[in-house]
Amino acid sequence: GGIAVISNTVGKNKTTTVWTTLAFVAFALASVPIIMDYFFARHRVSERGMDYGRMFGQRGSFVWSEVKRVRYAFVMKWFAIDLHSGSTVRISAMLRGLPEFAHMLLLHVPRSAMDDEAYLLLRDTEEGRPPSVWG
Repeated sequence: GGIAVISNTVGKNKTTTVWTTLAFVAFALASVPIIMDYFFARHRVSERGMDYGRMFGQRGSFVWSEVKRVRYAFVMKWFAIDLHSGSTVRISAMLRGLPEFAHMLLLHVPRSAMDDEAYLLLRDTEEGRPPSVWG
């Protein structure tokens, strides 16, 4: 956002056009979902289940018995928890406290509800080896 302002004021020259300004504004707007996710996607795990928040501020909760399926999306780097209600809760691999999340999931959700890849990643995560977010 700041670069868009600077490109049209302090750094104004003949190469500055409305398109360069719009490109800088687009980059600034593209970061909004990440910032919103940082503030609103708060999760709390317990013996009973999990309270979760979504990117746009919606809150929800579920008990472990509501979990239908657990899988891991390698491209997006998150665990997807499909519930019997039809909704899906996504937990980022960058979540602070991921080993505790993995421990509770492995403790309370049947192994048959987990994809093989997700199960192996959860076991490793519980032992302090979370999935890599870089590869």
